[in-house]
Amino acid sequence: MRRGARTVSVLILCAVIIVAFYMYLNKAAGDREENAETEAVTEMDRLLDADFDKYYPPTPRAVIKYYNRYSMVCFGEEKPSESDTKKLAKKMRELMDDDLAAANSESSYAASLWSEVKDFTDRKATLIEADVDDTDDVVYKTIKDKNYAYVQTMYLIREAGTYTTTYQKFVLRQDKDENWKIYGFSRTDKDGNPVDTTTKTK
Repeated sequence: MRRGARTVSVLILCAVIIVAFYMYLNKAAGDREENAETEAVTEMDRLLDADFDKYYPPTPRAVIKYYNRYSMVCFGEEKPSESDTKKLAKKMRELMDDDLAAANSESSYAASLWSEVKDFTDRKATLIEADVDDTDDVVYKTIKDKNYAYVQTMYLIREAGTYTTTYQKFVLRQDKDENWKIYGFSRTDKDGNPVDTTTKTK
């Protein structure tokens, strides 16, 4: 009886070990699958899921950094499809001042952005870096009871093995909810001085 009892105990212990090991393997497989799904979330996914009603970038520099992330997705190594470009354009318009958005309807802005994406693709050009100059203080001005901010940016583009650096100064205007929205931008040199007279606003 004792030997039989020991045999039964050993069998039960073995069964417990097998079940525990099976559960461990299932959990490990689930963790790997969950990690794989997390890694599969792309920058485009994150930007398209951005909820600017719940969280809007709090400063002018933060707004432009968000805008630059969209630019990197549009003109980086892997260009978006036309349908994805339309989705990105819709989100980018949410960062625009009402006047600028009114002058660039959703359809016209999407078409313009897609045209630029195709141009980059045809030229085999790639936006390598889009950076807000952290060393450059944001300039604030009040004009006719409206608050404006000016942010300098740098863009590095590779085309045919050649690297080109361009600079832009963004103008942002604070809306009624005190959110900073993109009002326009102009081409500048490294020091922020205009290099042409074309300013894209409304």
